[in-house]
This record gives sequence, structure tokens and C-alpha cells, in this order.
Amino acid sequence: MRKDKITHKLFYRVFTYFAGLVLIFAGLMSIIFMKSYENDKDSYYDTFLKEQVSIIAERMQQYVHSSDLDSYMAYMEMLEDTINADVWIFSNKNATQPMDRKLENINISDKEMSKDSRYVRSQAFLGKIVSREGFSLIRDENVIIIGAPIYEDDISQDVIGAVLLLAPVEAKDENTENIRVMFAFSVLIAFLVAFVLAGGFAKRLCGPITQIRKVTKEIADGNYNMHTGIREHNEIGDLAFSVDVLAGKLKENEEERASIEQMRKDFFSNISHELRTPITVIRAYLESLMDGVVSEEKVPKYYGRMLGECTGMQRLIEDLLLLSKMENPQFSISLEPVNVVQVFEDVIRNFRVICNKKKIRMEIDSDTECCFISGDYDRIRQVFLAILDNALKFSHKESTIYIKIRTLDTIIVSIRDEGRGIEQQALQHIFDKFYTQKSDCNQNGSGLGLVIAKEVVKKHNGTIEVKSELGVGTEFILTFPQIKIAECYE
Repeated sequence: MRKDKITHKLFYRVFTYFAGLVLIFAGLMSIIFMKSYENDKDSYYDTFLKEQVSIIAERMQQYVHSSDLDSYMAYMEMLEDTINADVWIFSNKNATQPMDRKLENINISDKEMSKDSRYVRSQAFLGKIVSREGFSLIRDENVIIIGAPIYEDDISQDVIGAVLLLAPVEAKDENTENIRVMFAFSVLIAFLVAFVLAGGFAKRLCGPITQIRKVTKEIADGNYNMHTGIREHNEIGDLAFSVDVLAGKLKENEEERASIEQMRKDFFSNISHELRTPITVIRAYLESLMDGVVSEEKVPKYYGRMLGECTGMQRLIEDLLLLSKMENPQFSISLEPVNVVQVFEDVIRNFRVICNKKKIRMEIDSDTECCFISGDYDRIRQVFLAILDNALKFSHKESTIYIKIRTLDTIIVSIRDEGRGIEQQALQHIFDKFYTQKSDCNQNGSGLGLVIAKEVVKKHNGTIEVKSELGVGTEFILTFPQIKIAECYE
């Protein structure tokens, strides 16, 4: 219910803002248009009347010279029928040769004429075309009075008469009123259309915003699987895309945090399990020694067992510290050219004594005497030691361990034994922390050797994989990027 209220409130707010802007804009445009129209209309109407009175004055000039009263009377009747205005013809008694008074069509004294009419006539007698707006007693309405001079001829500047045109102001106002009605009707239609568009615009805008608000609330509550689903190529679409990206990043961070938390729990669980046994053994030996139940000849044996357990715990702690360093993204290793063949020759020398005891042979097959990788000699040596140590542990007596090195675009190293092999179910766990195969030959394993080896290979931009078959043997395949010896000194 509260969400609906918020949505409706947002809708009406956007609708009101948009509609208000439309109304204000339309109102301003209406005022500007009407003012502009009235000014243009007044100017046009005034110009039109001046043109008409000038035409009448020129025509009167012809009647003055022709003295054709019949044509003159017919012309004046035609004017009364065709134009909605009064036409007054006056003779200028002050002219050198005044116009014949027979051509005057009105008998009116100066007192009967309005002040504006007298002014316009006097200006026409002076050869000017002027206009005035005022009230006419004869027409009993407001009129526009325009006067024009009647010259004796086209060359002479002697004004022999004047024409006054009295047009009602209502004619102009009627047109203005019609335009206002039409404009008001058009504005009303525009308002209705604007309101419909404002409603559609507000709905379209509020829908995505409401969806974004809903998704952000879910994200704030920890539900990172929510997405807006908005695909618009505008600012709203960009905002929705950013919210979706944020949800995805938060989900990744949450999964990473959960994974780290699980790793932390597993680590403490495993380390406590691994340390519990040697600590229990050491405590039992110490209690036996303190209680004096151990004979003198067995005391050195007990001390030796305790020393062995302490050595094992020390090795476990050192492996854990090393693994912790390797898993740190900021941990870096010192890189230098390392000859893989030389590393194997060094490793094989270390295992020679053990191999002789178990009568196990090591055969190395390399297609080159020198193949270089960019890495840390001691770390690479540690990897091969860990893999060969496992191969020796699980190899049968008088068997062979095959080491094969091939150089292509990369360096491929294969270490294969003829041991007991690994079950497929256990094969997917051999790189897990503290995972060890339960057997007589692997009682002292910490379960970290192969984990450290994998991290070292990863730090050298390499890969490691394992293949195994029960009763046949196990093969580790390592791949490293190869460098040319010339690249080592660039």
C-alpha cells in the first residue's frame, strides 16, 4: 500500500511539473502572439485604409478635370455599397483654384465636425496623409479617420481639396475577436493534447524510476539477484544499467566473501585437526615421562618421537606460511631465466639415495639441453620436488619414473610413475588443502605439498593437471611459457 502511494505521488508530481511547464509556455506564447498580431493588425489596417483614401483622392483628381458629375455620382454610390466606411469630400477654399463645391458630398460645418476630423482635414489641405482614432457623433461610434490631399494635377502641388475616410474601429476589433476565439480554441486543444502527453510522459518516467527504487531497496536488503530489466537508450537507461552492474558486483563480492569465509573456516578446521594429533602424542609422552612410568632405556626413544612430532608441526607451519604468501594477490616472485633441464638434474641428484633404496629408476627424456622459463629457481625446484616425492611414495619397488620435457611454443613437462594410481573420486581432491591419501607410505604427509606446487605454477603463468589409472600409474603434466635466451637480457 505504501509503495502504491509513493508511486502515485511521484506520478502526480511529475505530471504536475510537466503540465505546469506546458501551461506556462503556452500562456506566454499566447500573450506574445496576440500582442504581435494586434500590432501587426493595427499597422496593416491603417496602411490598408491609407491606400484606399489615396486611391479615392487620385480618382477625384480625374473628376475635377473632367467635370463628369454623372460618373462621379455613380462612383460615390459604388463606394458606399462596397466599403463599410464614410467618404467625405471637401473643397479647399484657400487653394489658388479651389475644387468645384459641386463635388463635395457632405454639407457639414466645422462645429459639427469632431476635433479629430478637423485636424485630419487641415493636415490633408497641407498635403499630408494622416490618421486619427476618435469618436464620431454622426456615426455614433469610434472610427479611424484618414485624410488625403486632392491635387490640381500630378505636377502641381496646389491642394484643391481633401478626402476623409471614416472607417469603424469595430471592423478591426471583429477580426481581432475572431482571431482570439480561434487562437483560444487552438490553445485549448493544445492543452488537452499536452495533458495526455504529460500523463504518458509521467507514466513512462515513473515506471522505470519505481522499478529502480524497488531494485535498490532489494539490494540494500542483501538480495543481489534483482535486476531492473530496463533497456532504454537514455539517462534512465544508463542509471538502470549502473544499478544492474552494481548488483552484479555486489553479488560477486558477496560470493567471494562467502568463499573466503568458508576457506577460513576450513583452514581453522583443518589446521586444528592436523595439530591435534601431534600435540596429543607429545602430551602423552610428556605425561608418561613426568609420571616416571617410562624405563630409563626408553626415555631417549620417547624424546626422539616427540622431536619427530615437533619437526612435523614445524614443517606444517612453514608450509602454511608459504601457502598463505602464495595465495596473496600482492605476492610477487623474483623472475630470472631458469633452465628447466638443469632444475631436473639437480632434483634427481637429491632423490638418488632414496631411489637406490627402493630400486626405482628415473629416466629423463628431453628434446633439448636448454629450455628457459622466466621464474624463481627455488620455487620451480620445490614444485618438481613435491611431485617427484609423491611419485616415489606411491611407486612400487623396481619400477621407473619417466620425466619427459618437450619444447613447442610452450614448455611441457610430464612426470609419470608406475605406482598404484589414484581413484577417480580422489583425483579431484588432490589439490585441496590437507588432503592426503590414507596409506602406509604416506603417513607423514601434510596435504599441502601439491597445493603449494599448484600455486607456484600459477604464479609462473603455467598450468598443472594430473591423469591417473588404478594399477597403472599417475602422470602430472605441467606447462610453462617459454622464453628465448636473448629475451632474458633485454
